[in-house]
Amino acid sequence: MASNRKAVKAWFEAVQSNDMEKVRAYLDEGRNVEAALQDGRTALMCAACNENAPLVELLLARGARHGAVDNKGRDALDYLLAPDYAGLSRPPAAPDFQGTLERLMAAGARPGRDTWLTVVLNQDTATVEAVLRGARGKGPDHRLLDAIRTFSRTHPHEVNVAPETLADTLAMLQRHLVGG
Repeated sequence: MASNRKAVKAWFEAVQSNDMEKVRAYLDEGRNVEAALQDGRTALMCAACNENAPLVELLLARGARHGAVDNKGRDALDYLLAPDYAGLSRPPAAPDFQGTLERLMAAGARPGRDTWLTVVLNQDTATVEAVLRGARGKGPDHRLLDAIRTFSRTHPHEVNVAPETLADTLAMLQRHLVGG
């Protein structure tokens, strides 16, 4: 049991430090790509949080499931879109948000209701548009937009973008609903 914990710890240290060589070596040794920490976090979630597109691609190619969720129901897309919400901090790697988003979406990841709430309240309009494109136009519906507006008024401390940015994002999503 203790050796298994050590192995999982070493695995996650390699992933969190973006050590592609070590991660590849562990995978070649047969490391379980879906091994999870006690809180349910997987290597894919950590790689997404780090915006490490090549590592995300490697993990997906080796069988990581984009839809796996941690103990709080968050998936890799959630970790990418709101890493501070996920309780992680990014190491100083060469982040590639767009590339990571594209790889997760290409693998079939789609934002759910909670993800939309998180991304709208934490990201700029261009990022929300990128998520909408990746979701193949399946954005939040009218009820969810109303819920986001209400939440942002009643919980302003939870909104991590400027009011103008939130207004622009909501207007863009509203246009999408009317046009789509």
